[in-house]
Amino acid sequence: MSGRARRRRGGAVQAVPASACPAPPDSIDQLADPDPSFNQSSQDSANGERVRVGMSGWTHHSWRGNFYPSGLAARYELAYAAHRLTTVEITSTFYAIQRPSAFHAWYEATPPTFQFSVQGPRFITHERGLQASTTALANFFASGVLALREKLGPIVWQLPADLHVDQHRCEQFIAQLPTDTHAAADLARHHDLRLRGRTWTVTDQPRPVRYALACQRAGQLDPAAAQVLAQAGVAVVNSHPLVDEIAPSSALHYVRLPGPQRSVASTVPRPRLVREVGEPSGGYDEASLRRIAQWVQRVSSAQPLAQVVVVFATDTNARAPFDAICLANLLGLDQPELPTFVRPRLRLARTQP
Repeated sequence: MSGRARRRRGGAVQAVPASACPAPPDSIDQLADPDPSFNQSSQDSANGERVRVGMSGWTHHSWRGNFYPSGLAARYELAYAAHRLTTVEITSTFYAIQRPSAFHAWYEATPPTFQFSVQGPRFITHERGLQASTTALANFFASGVLALREKLGPIVWQLPADLHVDQHRCEQFIAQLPTDTHAAADLARHHDLRLRGRTWTVTDQPRPVRYALACQRAGQLDPAAAQVLAQAGVAVVNSHPLVDEIAPSSALHYVRLPGPQRSVASTVPRPRLVREVGEPSGGYDEASLRRIAQWVQRVSSAQPLAQVVVVFATDTNARAPFDAICLANLLGLDQPELPTFVRPRLRLARTQP
């Protein structure tokens, strides 16, 4: 791979040649030249690019020697992924409280315009059913989330499949969430003693904190609860962008794509999804990715101030990063230059037998 930066500006989805979609692992560097008619200004916002594409997590074993070059040390995988795409979803925060040192390391390993989504802890979503105490939320925000600074993107709360969210539960939960980083820092200072000596409870400047709620099945939200979320500006994670309607006015559209055979929580019956998308094995086929790109562009055109985040959340056949690269290419998103501390190790990895 060349050390030169390759920057691509967006274009009409229909004009992108087939080489936009790499097939693992050999053609990952085949990049399309999108049509310059795509409105570049729609990619700019106070928090960086308005359209972001990436993956959920980055430490999948099946990606090594496939998406990641053979021999690339695990500690450089985030840096490599972050220079191929524009966002990743941090999943370790769902399972356990992290340390500020981890967030600092993630911040330093990624380009200035990169953005992280952060999964909220399952203790709050699964064990407490969104009925979180102030301390539980404080511990999460004190663990180092605010150390991501301007790279902090949406915080995603994944619901357990057996939890039904009514209006009252939703209102109580939303009322506890800080709306900006100053409020989050104030909340973080109420952490309990278990985190003493390993907290981060400051922010460099006030920034809005955005949230998304991920359902696991259709009908999990009461209509009244969905209205509460909309009024609070909380996105409902969409796993079927090809067929779901665009929310009328939302500052955030969060799309998580678990693969065409595992999509969940759609408002559209499954047979219609099969007719529209098809059922390719493993990842999405190029036709489906083009349709997703068209959906993203429709959102950007209809809601010029909204941000769209698309993450691929399956590692079936290690397709997620390649599907993400294909979609990013179709949308004409920029690819930063690999950092100097990764390039020598990348060359070494590629020369190893």
